[in-house]
Amino acid sequence: MICASGFEGDAAGAPTYLVVEQFRISIATAVRWRSQDRAGLGNPLPMGADRRSGRIKAEAAFLGGLIDGKDDISAYKMQRPSG
Repeated sequence: MICASGFEGDAAGAPTYLVVEQFRISIATAVRWRSQDRAGLGNPLPMGADRRSGRIKAEAAFLGGLIDGKDDISAYKMQRPSG
């Protein structure tokens, strides 16, 4: 089971390669979890934020107007006219 620090129970004493296989994570992630656990940092680090949804939401009306009533539309036809 994964806890906030990444390891709990049997995984806490297991070799890193076994933890990698058990949780299906990269070796770098397992090593980082181990070092955080040893340092007493039990809280997960913040993850990166979504960078694209704001741009898509800003164009929602434009995109919705293009798509409404059409079964198929190409990306070329969806481009804003330049100029």
